[in-house]
Amino acid sequence: MDITHWEAKKFLTVIDCGPSRFAVWREVLRESEEEITRIINQIFSELSPPNHYLDNGRSFRSAMLTNLCSKWSVKVIFRCTYRPSGNGIIERHH
Repeated sequence: MDITHWEAKKFLTVIDCGPSRFAVWREVLRESEEEITRIINQIFSELSPPNHYLDNGRSFRSAMLTNLCSKWSVKVIFRCTYRPSGNGIIERHH
């Protein structure tokens, strides 16, 4: 997961790292922990929640998101800071 910008809008990007490379983009009104957690909960409700590689942004390291991932039994792995190559699949979708 990551936040990307397109045409002056922000989007939460979720990519399936499996062979399908299925991508979900959801518009983010504010890059806050509440907004990110709300959108991720909505995505988990629609799709099964797998293990996730997350961006190291402040909104992804919040207690709210940690609790949500605990609730859904999601193992979270944070990608390396300032190393876009460590998150290649998502970066290619931006």
